[in-house]
Amino acid sequence: MKYLTLLALLVGSLTYAHPSSEEDKKEVYNFIQKQLQENKITLETAQRMWISYARCCDETTEDA
Repeated sequence: MKYLTLLALLVGSLTYAHPSSEEDKKEVYNFIQKQLQENKITLETAQRMWISYARCCDETTEDA
């Protein structure tokens, strides 16, 4: 559980307050996908990570 929290914080810190480009989205997607394929996270965790990334970017774009 600690690992998942750390992983979520890492993804969050990578994306917080940065406008997303297609390259950024692909990089985050690939990171999450790799963790999922290696069974380090569950499908539900992967979905939560992607949703939190998408929300962060939507909020950032609105501020600009």
